[in-house]
Amino acid sequence: HIRDSSAGATAAQLATMFEPFAADVTGAFGLRLALAHHLARLHEGTLVASSEGVGHGIQLALKLPSLQSIT
Repeated sequence: HIRDSSAGATAAQLATMFEPFAADVTGAFGLRLALAHHLARLHEGTLVASSEGVGHGIQLALKLPSLQSIT
């Protein structure tokens, strides 16, 4: 898990934050989160974001399968 102290996000922003150039309260997430989400899915994993709202930062959780479950 990664937690930051950014401006946070609303529920509507969380729903679209993995789309390229999705907007956050300060402007835009750009391509970074879209690429990270895509890479997680390519490796059969997930990248999930949560926030307690504007002013409370964002938490990202990356889950990847173990090598044992892939073979």
